[in-house]
Amino acid sequence: MYVVVTEAKTTGPRCVKSCRGKRNGYYQSCRGCHVYITCSNGRTYDNRPCPARLVWDDRTKRCQYKSKTCAEYKGLPINGKWSEWRPWSKCSKSCGGGVHSRIRRCDDPKPENRGTPCRGVSRETAPCATWDCPDCRSDCPPGGKLSKDCAVCECSGAKLTGQVLNMAGDTIPLVGVGVYIVGREWHPSATTDLQGKFELKDLCIIGLKLTFKKTGFMSELPVYNAEHSNPIVIKMIKLERPTFTIEPQDSAGFVGDNVVLRCQATAVPAPSAYDWFKDDNLVKSDPAADESFISELELSPLKVSDAGLYGCRAVSRAGKKFSQFAVLTVNQGNPETGRRKRDADIDTCEATPKKGVNLYKLAETCTAKVNGKHVDQVDLGRCGAKACRNGENYAISRCCRPVQTANVLVTCAGYEFTLPVATVCGCSVCDAGGGIGVNGIVDTGLVNTVPQVDIFAGGRKYGLYNRRHFYFETTAEAGRVVFRVVPWRNFMPQVVSIDVASLGISEVYVQVNLVKRPRRVTINATIGGSVALVSEGQPSAGRVFIPPYATVDQYGMPVVGFIDVYISFADPRVPNGLSGAPGELTFLDEEGETRFLHSYGIMTLVVEQNYDEPVFLQGPLNVKLNARNLGLRRLRNGQANALLWTFDTKMGNWERLTTLKFPGRRQRNQATARPEFPAEYPIIKNIDEPLPVKDICEVSVYVYHDDDFVQPLPGELVVVLTSSRTGVITRSTGLTNEDGRACVAVPCGYKHTVTVGISSRDVIVVSRDHKLPPKFRFKNIKSYGVNFTSPSIDNLVNENGPIFPYRKCRNPIPKSRHYHFAMAVLNLRPAVQGQLAPVETRPGQALSWYQEPGTSDQKEACMVRLDVLTLDPQRTEVVGESRRNGIDGPFYGAYMARVSQALNPFSFVPLRGNYRACVQVRCPTSGDEPTTVNLQLSHPNRKSCVFKWTPLGATENVTTSNAGMSLMIPKESRENIGFYRARGPGNSAYRQVLNDCGRGGPYAALFDCAGGEVTHLGWG
Repeated sequence: MYVVVTEAKTTGPRCVKSCRGKRNGYYQSCRGCHVYITCSNGRTYDNRPCPARLVWDDRTKRCQYKSKTCAEYKGLPINGKWSEWRPWSKCSKSCGGGVHSRIRRCDDPKPENRGTPCRGVSRETAPCATWDCPDCRSDCPPGGKLSKDCAVCECSGAKLTGQVLNMAGDTIPLVGVGVYIVGREWHPSATTDLQGKFELKDLCIIGLKLTFKKTGFMSELPVYNAEHSNPIVIKMIKLERPTFTIEPQDSAGFVGDNVVLRCQATAVPAPSAYDWFKDDNLVKSDPAADESFISELELSPLKVSDAGLYGCRAVSRAGKKFSQFAVLTVNQGNPETGRRKRDADIDTCEATPKKGVNLYKLAETCTAKVNGKHVDQVDLGRCGAKACRNGENYAISRCCRPVQTANVLVTCAGYEFTLPVATVCGCSVCDAGGGIGVNGIVDTGLVNTVPQVDIFAGGRKYGLYNRRHFYFETTAEAGRVVFRVVPWRNFMPQVVSIDVASLGISEVYVQVNLVKRPRRVTINATIGGSVALVSEGQPSAGRVFIPPYATVDQYGMPVVGFIDVYISFADPRVPNGLSGAPGELTFLDEEGETRFLHSYGIMTLVVEQNYDEPVFLQGPLNVKLNARNLGLRRLRNGQANALLWTFDTKMGNWERLTTLKFPGRRQRNQATARPEFPAEYPIIKNIDEPLPVKDICEVSVYVYHDDDFVQPLPGELVVVLTSSRTGVITRSTGLTNEDGRACVAVPCGYKHTVTVGISSRDVIVVSRDHKLPPKFRFKNIKSYGVNFTSPSIDNLVNENGPIFPYRKCRNPIPKSRHYHFAMAVLNLRPAVQGQLAPVETRPGQALSWYQEPGTSDQKEACMVRLDVLTLDPQRTEVVGESRRNGIDGPFYGAYMARVSQALNPFSFVPLRGNYRACVQVRCPTSGDEPTTVNLQLSHPNRKSCVFKWTPLGATENVTTSNAGMSLMIPKESRENIGFYRARGPGNSAYRQVLNDCGRGGPYAALFDCAGGEVTHLGWG
């Protein structure tokens, strides 16, 4: 722990406390060496931080590793960091197997003043030129002779042709592939053209063997025998970094137990090894036998010292990647019975449920009696879902769950129902599959459906959805989930990626906000053309030039005629310009560690013909950027300080694409690049510079769904924008766990803005004081978020937050001592429904909500739609009470639904005053007694509501009142009467029926609570 002095001791120019009488410029602050002061027209801007591990030098007027003017720096420990790997040396042999090496130095920075040295090796060696050397004694087929270098047989007049295709597009040609002859692999004998074709002349085809090489790709076959066919067709597949399908999860155990952590990843090619780390220290290397190999780290017998953070790293030819780190908690058990515990009464969960964090607010017409007092909200208690351990079989995954409940009677106008309240928590078997429901919406502000949403989890495609609302289930082990909306109509494509690992949540809400397409630019594909990179109110960022014959259609044929080009540019010079960036602006270095990117802009490119047919760019484009307008700098080697990066819309990662260069001294204001985009549609590219700061911190944020900051809101997206003097430079995100807490990674030593909520319906409330250490400086932004500056890694003197070292935020700290930022998101989204009764407490029995027995994973869900005309939707709710065989029959349960906006079926514009409610009801089955539903409307002017009509044949025995109706629902789904039914595993049936009801049809019961001021157009 280090203490920053209050006044810097300088060995050169004196420090400055006030700018009175000072010239405009930058000076050494008296607050410390790691900060400086800015003077502007006599105004003082103090405490400007240097990036992590840097200090201010008043002679050079910049932040650097060493300062000759500030003595406070002297004596502070500096931990060593590795520099980037230098290029590989020349191979020791040209054939027959040689070696080459590369080095890196521990000088970025060097360890000084007893700082920790760099961990790992400074030199790597690898085999090279592994092919056989030419044999001048080789025989050639009849009519052939050996070449001068003895590497190949030459046959005059012979010709071999072929084509190389991209396996991702199947028919899309691959340009720039090197064709090598086995035995002459030091130089390509041919290179594929824009159509992916190549030609070899005067070579004997019999016995000819070929290999194909392209950076970032691998051939379907390592060696191809050319005599099998002429012409030949080769397919190559793109290399893909590891993506985890199984990640280590939080675990708990007793001393002496056997705990196993699991890890598995997919990659192209498959991972060759897994490295296990504890608290960033390597503890095990595990070679992978095949692509289905699951790496395990077994800790047996468990010791107290085994507690900590565990993670694995997958190693592949395509690169390395770390998994999420999991927390292992070790408990010593009951000292009365010995150190190894097998007693059934031992439980690591807290028996008393958390109070005040799971409150259910009753409708205005309802009340409940708790402890002899009438209340308008019921505390249901919360046990959490964290990993736990008890004296039973430790091989079964266990979570903290309610083991005892009590019912609270809720009395409403004309009906009653009960609420289950957790009274005792315990460690029991987790929910089957540990599923996480992902409930999403594609928001355009105008339309109600989209053509296609592709969803990838753990690198595997889960499916596609053709609805505005979509739902699917995944597991925490799947890690990152990517949502990809294809280009459609007047909207650009969009990608959103989130990480669901190790959060302990059961549901996540995702909103994908689409943006309109920019102005269309029409180009003749045979001539080529250019498109400008522009953003509103800013100077041009540059142009993108499409060369002639550089496009092919989806069948791999060259495009002839005109093409439509759309380019959008996310400009960090514009406020909130990077708010819609896909995922986090980070990349993985060669060791698999996360590094942040400094973005100068993100461009999204869509090329089509005939308005909606996709076109693929085949040849390299010419990208010319205005360096002055974007703030790019020229380096000594003629390259720009930034690179061009590509976003993998399947894996959710940013990957390096190519360098940006300054062509000459006469063109100092122009940075150019020639990137290739094989089989990509759409194309998302980023102009980024890796931040020099390698130190990463984590910000702790708690999110609630009440303005008293009591009830946690799990599954909420927290966004942190990081800024420098030039504006926003990078973006990072994180999801809240079941306690409402998010740990978001940020680069240390920068300014940050934290906000929550991704829906236009959200109302954000920011705490006035949060829970922060004394004298922690921050500034709230009303109805938006909070601004603050993170210290450098050396100045993280408070171990309780709110800023933590990387991967230390999740360490167990009591919330009473845990410093954090606090915000609330009000106006819960329409997709969030209020479930009032336990729907699965007695599965398979006569009065159970679901009809399948408890051993079955299949569930049924049913909903009834109700249309409501109201001018006060925020206070309008519908409660559906399900009973068996009549309104006075046995009670199944109740469900509350908030109303959501209805849309015009022709213009898709929201209809004023037109709302709908989708109310879950108990499904009747064949041979079962029918279900009767009592629908009650909660509205401020409930007595003025008028029942209008019920669809023909909708129900039997319908009775109505001003604010409700009772009906007997049929045994089959009938959308023409507003009744919907679905069946599937887990919660999928409920989500499916919610989607069906949400898009709805023209038929439903109607209540008018608007006094005739609103016209009902009858469609949702």
